[in-house]
Amino acid sequence: MNADGARTARHEALHAVAATFLGWPVDAVTRLHTGGLHGQTFLSKSTPPGEPRDIALTKAIISLMPAVDDPTDETVSEDVDEVDILVRLSGIRLTSVWARCRHMLADPAFRAAVRRVEFELHTCTLLSGAEVRRLANGL
Repeated sequence: MNADGARTARHEALHAVAATFLGWPVDAVTRLHTGGLHGQTFLSKSTPPGEPRDIALTKAIISLMPAVDDPTDETVSEDVDEVDILVRLSGIRLTSVWARCRHMLADPAFRAAVRRVEFELHTCTLLSGAEVRRLANGL
């Protein structure tokens, strides 16, 4: 796998594992380039329970995770744009989103789950939601 594919695998693993840890179901994740995107994590249309502001915070954390992990990654601009919209519309604080991402990235269980999903994306171009949950949970 080339460096671009490896970066995409990590980027999408961060989205998918963040979603899983935060209770937002993942339908699938791919590292394939589709529609101008370097890869994609497909979140379930059914949002986790909570107030709209809490749901916006959860979505912002999922979206911002790769940018917090690697601020030099040039592929995060669409993620950052999405977070900008969520922050403006919901009133959540960007500093809160950033802090929550840093907290999750410091968690050894989260980092291990990201590595498992990332490694699997190195060998498979598409993972189902069930595969993401199994890997994120260390099963």
